[in-house]
Amino acid sequence: MKIIKLFLIFLISLTSNLSFSQNNLIDTLNYEIIYNYQYQINVEDSLNIQTERMVLKIGYNLSEYSSFNRTLINEKLKEMSLSGNVDMRNVPKAKILYKVVKDYKNNEMLFFNSFGTTKLFFSEPLNQISWTLINEEKEILGYKCKKAIANFLGREYTAWYSIDISLSD
Repeated sequence: MKIIKLFLIFLISLTSNLSFSQNNLIDTLNYEIIYNYQYQINVEDSLNIQTERMVLKIGYNLSEYSSFNRTLINEKLKEMSLSGNVDMRNVPKAKILYKVVKDYKNNEMLFFNSFGTTKLFFSEPLNQISWTLINEEKEILGYKCKKAIANFLGREYTAWYSIDISLSD
C-alpha cells in the first residue's frame, strides 16, 4: 500500500486571481500552501521514497493542487509565448504531472493529466475523505500539530494538521 505523508512547509496569504483556463473558472486566491509530498512508488521497495514540492492554491470557490515545479514550468512557457525566449535550463523537472481542481460551487473534482502530447481530463463528484484522528502530536514550524489517517480510493494517507490553521482542503 502506498503511504503518503504530507508536511506543511509554509503558508502564505495572498489576494490575486486564481484562474483555470481549461474550464474558464476564475476565483480569488486566498492562500497558497507549498509543502513536500513524499510517496512510495513500489509497495515492496520501502527504501525508495520520492519527494516532490507541491502547491495547493485555495480560493473561495476553487482549489488547485499541482506540482510546484510544474507551476514553474507553466509560468516559463507563458513567458516564452509572450517574449519569444526564456531560459528553461534551471527550471527543475516535475515528477508529478497531474493537477486536481476542486470546484466547490458545483461539488465537482476535476482531474487533469498528460502523457506526452495527449491531454487527459475527467471529473467526478467531490467526495469527502473520512479522517480518523490519532492521539499523536508533534510540533511543525512552531505549530502544535495532530495526526490523522484515512483510506481513500485505495491509498492510505497520513496528514499532520493544526487547529491554529483553519483550512480544510
